[in-house]
Amino acid sequence: MRFSIGRTFAAAACASLLLAGGYALGQAKAGGDTVKPIFAQKLATMPGKTMTAITVDYAPGGASAAHRHADSAEIFAYVVQGAVRSKVNDGPETVYKAGQFWYEPPGARHGVSANASTTEPARILAVIVASDGANLTTFEK
Repeated sequence: MRFSIGRTFAAAACASLLLAGGYALGQAKAGGDTVKPIFAQKLATMPGKTMTAITVDYAPGGASAAHRHADSAEIFAYVVQGAVRSKVNDGPETVYKAGQFWYEPPGARHGVSANASTTEPARILAVIVASDGANLTTFEK
C-alpha cells in the first residue's frame, strides 16, 4: 500500500495526539528514551480499533519509566537496533537483540524497558492495536 506524504504526515500527527497522554509525558520523567510516532490507522476490519506504530530510541544505559498499557492494547515490539531488556507482568526479565520481538497482552504492566548496553544505542518498533482514542500508556508515579 502506498501512502502520500500528506496522508503519512496526517497519520503521524494523529499518532502524536494519541500518544500525548502517555509516552510523551513519560519521556520527561524517564530520561534516556525518545518516542517517535510513525503512524496511526483505524482498522477497517476491526471497527473501534486503531493500529499505532512508534519507535523508541534508547540512549546507552537509557530506560523508560515503569508503565501500564491500556486494557484494550495488544503490543508487538521488535528490536531494530542493539539490545533491550524487558519485563512484562510477572514474566522474567529478558534481553531481546536486534531481529527479535515480544508480545505484551492487554493491560500489561511493563516494569522494565531499557537499553541492555551502557555503550551502544538501541531502538524498538512497537505496533499497538487498541480501542480508538485509548490512552495507550500510563506511567507509574
